[in-house]
Amino acid sequence: MFVPTNLKQGMETGEAWLRENVGDVETFLQQELGYKPDELRSALMGLQAESVAGTIANMKNQKATIIADDTGIGKGRQAYMMIRWAIRNGKIPVFLTADPMLFSDMYQEAIDCGDNGLLKPYLVNDGANIEILNGDVVERPFRSSTTRSQDLQKIAATGQLPPSTNAMFLTYSQLQVANIQRKALMAIAPNGILIMDEAHLASGEESARGTFFRNLMPK
Repeated sequence: MFVPTNLKQGMETGEAWLRENVGDVETFLQQELGYKPDELRSALMGLQAESVAGTIANMKNQKATIIADDTGIGKGRQAYMMIRWAIRNGKIPVFLTADPMLFSDMYQEAIDCGDNGLLKPYLVNDGANIEILNGDVVERPFRSSTTRSQDLQKIAATGQLPPSTNAMFLTYSQLQVANIQRKALMAIAPNGILIMDEAHLASGEESARGTFFRNLMPK
């Protein structure tokens, strides 16, 4: 892989840090993500594997990671791996994105990575659903709950998702104002992992949404 000269030293420093913190990347990821060697190589190419390994290492040290790859490198694939890692470690992954249609894209990533039913998302957006194409048939394995209001009240009170779910999917628009969605997310936070697609949508020093995320992140 060719890289600009001015990035060479930084990349070498990063790779040295990675080897020091995780050892052999493939062995580390097999242990952390529950893959066999051939399954891991099928799911992740080399640069994705290094990125995911570094992100997991950061998570273990209470740090975050920004993945800023260009289009087509596979940010969604890497994001799913963090969802998988969170579930396997008893955490609640919270996937935030710009549009509910992208819920289906993330679930498709799970299928393509051999998920085998591990991911069971709770869809916060009213009327949202996940659509996947099985041959010529469109299937909708997950839909938003008909008892959404009561569900969110229980999440806010307990920090636990409804039975038979293990992840939360929602869009940033759900958190624009003070509401039950914010309370639910705050309750999840101590045992949650945020996976934020289009993370710039959570920014803004003067915005109500930006203020909420600055209060949420330390939790």
